[in-house]
Amino acid sequence: MNFNKLLQKAILKLPIMKKITALILVFCALFQFTESAAQKVVVIGMNHVSSGPNTDGFAFVATENIPNGEIIYFTENEYVSGTNAFDPGEAVIIYTSPGLTTGDVVFIDETSTNTYSLTCNSGSGAICGTAAHSATNGSFSVSTNGDGLYAYADTNDNPGDGISEIYSVLYTGSGELPTQNGGNIPAGQSPLPDYPNAIVVDGFPDDGDINVGPDRVEYMFSPASMRDGVSKTALENPTNYLSYVANQALSVVPFTNLNLGGANPVATLSVSSNMIAENSGGSITITATLDAAATAATTVNLTITGTATNGADYSLTGT
Repeated sequence: MNFNKLLQKAILKLPIMKKITALILVFCALFQFTESAAQKVVVIGMNHVSSGPNTDGFAFVATENIPNGEIIYFTENEYVSGTNAFDPGEAVIIYTSPGLTTGDVVFIDETSTNTYSLTCNSGSGAICGTAAHSATNGSFSVSTNGDGLYAYADTNDNPGDGISEIYSVLYTGSGELPTQNGGNIPAGQSPLPDYPNAIVVDGFPDDGDINVGPDRVEYMFSPASMRDGVSKTALENPTNYLSYVANQALSVVPFTNLNLGGANPVATLSVSSNMIAENSGGSITITATLDAAATAATTVNLTITGTATNGADYSLTGT
């Protein structure tokens, strides 16, 4: 029995055709809940630097299995809400997955202008995938005083001609006066009106110094339990991130037991009666109620036992 999207209650009616002589036992044999999520990857760290020896870079976590050969795009171009496109002029990085599994973390480090090295929880180099610079776009340069880095899907490397999906954005500031560091992403740059499932990480503090930026920002990783059982709410909470700390290679400690959909809702079954008189022509109503709204089709399997035969002594209908 499927619940429609956001439906919390369903009713199953059993009209009696002949007789049911035994107690009808109904139980939830299997409860399945899935949430349609478009996150796929979440940007969880950035290095902001203005001079060597440190380098710009970023890290992301795979929130689902990403097949070998699938492409994820990253850009610090500003998204223009309502247009399904980015402002042009800045970099687009083309990342090709080697076959990531849920929770894998990849660190992409700019070792020289528009050249990148990859490190991940499985090692380094090709085992982590590949990152190529789009030659038709600008150079990669994370603003020292804050920037926004988006992860998205597209059919090509032109961010201005329409995109397929925005997975996430890590916003550490505008990099522009009057407030350069921290704050919430401007409404006009937020992907949420167009892509409501996107994960938006913002709200970092402003240090009040126009000459000093957020330096290294990344999701906390020590102890490793900080990255276990992480929810969407936790990923979007800036207090779970380090910020204004010295630049270093971003952590590739993997995430375990990611739970972006939150806890599964619990189904409770109730019946209007557990038996009915023979040949009464009446019915028994079985109601399944979720303790939270479902965001996708939810399946509850019912098992009925007794001496009566379905189709001969009674019939089942669902609403």
